Amino acid sequence: MSDLKNFAAFKAAFVSEADAYSGITGSLALNSAGDRANGDFDFWAVRNDTWVRIGTYDGTSGVITIFP
Repeated sequence: MSDLKNFAAFKAAFVSEADAYSGITGSLALNSAGDRANGDFDFWAVRNDTWVRIGTYDGTSGVITIFP
């Protein structure tokens, strides 16, 4: 079976490439869930028909902050 049809081999190659790559936003290494292991994230919600940032995640400290 070709590697193109072997999902496990594709996934391993993808994770290996992501772990080795560092771009303008930093490392693209992945965690066990397949999300970026490093980085800051924002949480957004729609309130009164407008997108509003309701929280943040600091990838360095691991702290989640939810805004009132």
